[in-house]
Amino acid sequence: MVGVAPNIYKKEIFDYIQFDSHITKTIDDTDFMYRLHKLKKFRLGTSSTRVVNLHTGTFKDYVNKFIWYGVGDGEFCKKHKNRAFSIIFHLSIRYPIIYPLKALFYLKFKAIPYFMLMGLVRLYACIKEIMKNS
Repeated sequence: MVGVAPNIYKKEIFDYIQFDSHITKTIDDTDFMYRLHKLKKFRLGTSSTRVVNLHTGTFKDYVNKFIWYGVGDGEFCKKHKNRAFSIIFHLSIRYPIIYPLKALFYLKFKAIPYFMLMGLVRLYACIKEIMKNS
């Protein structure tokens, strides 16, 4: 299973791209999709299909998930150095600043702490991962 948004892939895509065994499962899907996108050999499309998914869990569960994502972000930054600035910008500016401002504009007040927490926890874990073994 590819851990990104639900997709259907042709087997030949997996045969051609393959997963990188040198990175962990925290980022294997993002790395796979990034390399697939760069190729432009395969046509990727979208669908209007909607999938309902109920995320339940405690505050701790969410923080742990954000840490995992941050570790994956750090691994991605180390492997694809050309994308590191974009990832760091996303985690340090978009999530804790831009998205909360948008939520405020649309009166979605509950989203503000969620975006801030996600961005800051992921940023912390990302930087920690980048600094590891440097």
